[in-house]
Amino acid sequence: MKQKETEENKKEEKGRSMIEMLGVLAIAGVITMAGIAGYSKAMETYKFNKQVDQISRAASEIRGFYAASGEDGYEGLNADLLISLVPEMGTTNSSVTYIDSTSTVLNSYGGALSVRPINTRDVSNERVTNGGFAIGIAGLSKPACIKLAAHNWKDAKVEGVSINRAAVYSDFSTTSGQWLTVPADPTRVKNWCSKASNNQVYFAFK
Repeated sequence: MKQKETEENKKEEKGRSMIEMLGVLAIAGVITMAGIAGYSKAMETYKFNKQVDQISRAASEIRGFYAASGEDGYEGLNADLLISLVPEMGTTNSSVTYIDSTSTVLNSYGGALSVRPINTRDVSNERVTNGGFAIGIAGLSKPACIKLAAHNWKDAKVEGVSINRAAVYSDFSTTSGQWLTVPADPTRVKNWCSKASNNQVYFAFK
């Protein structure tokens, strides 16, 4: 009789041990998932802040160079010139790679960063050739696209934002339907950041 009770007790203990082990595994799984989610959120924040800094620094250096040169516009602006102005964007031994083997400047999300002159309009609505420049950020997920485009870029003196528009390098005008004023309307930003991935956001400067 005692032997039978002992065997039953052992079975109960094994059952409890199994349940306890499953409980521990479940808790560990929850903790792991929370850790992954926290890490992912931290990385997205890091990439966003890094991208804001990259755009602001690039715009500042470009403006400074052309102001010192005495030129009225931004003729000749390209990625090579940007790298010469900001050498660290041409290195690969940093936490964020800014340039790949074909000398294309990379943004903090891993896509291309492009720079080029754009035509603008003066106060009389007259066309000014190469009167401004645009910085393009490609390879963005929809959440990253929305966050970047809806950011208040006033401190960086961004004139307008365009998203996934093929004709953004035509004359810059916030009345053309190609550009949004800054800060961009959140509803329009969400509608324009329509792709699941590889969205492109362009920032206009004068």
